[in-house]
Amino acid sequence: DPRHAYALGKLCGEQSCEFVRVTGRVPTTSLRFTSVFGVGMPDGSVLPKFANRAIQSEDLLYDGTGQRVQNFVHLNDVVRACRLAADHPGAGVLSIGGTNSVSMKELAELIVGLTPGSRSAVKASGKNDPQEEYRWIPDLEEARAAIGYAPESDLAWGISEYIGSLPGPTATERWWDNP
Repeated sequence: DPRHAYALGKLCGEQSCEFVRVTGRVPTTSLRFTSVFGVGMPDGSVLPKFANRAIQSEDLLYDGTGQRVQNFVHLNDVVRACRLAADHPGAGVLSIGGTNSVSMKELAELIVGLTPGSRSAVKASGKNDPQEEYRWIPDLEEARAAIGYAPESDLAWGISEYIGSLPGPTATERWWDNP
């Protein structure tokens, strides 16, 4: 059910692969990754935005009630899934996700808790979240059965690794902020 051009493009690619797979022309496996994260990821998505704010001890603001749910998959698991898929051509379309799904509020709280020295608070932004009802909880059973995939990288471990790769606070410390 693509709701924008990006999603439609992904679906068209998957359907093209499925067409050549089911007609016996080429054994294909398509992988649908949830929100990929890890060291070196670009700053545009919610996880790096929250992490950078936590490092700076700025408040982490979630939209709506913070109950939108996403699944984050570590880059290590993505690479492993690709290798498994290469060894199992013709498996079809498979969802590849992480160890657990979290709400935006839970993600913000986890990041603050994992950021050494952070004095950030987790607060509602006061803005509506147009995806408030969104729940991205992938079913990974088909990937397990078809290619032997199961996520191995714990979300908290991956976030800690990511935070550890980021530069520390850039703002000049003010003596009155540190009692």
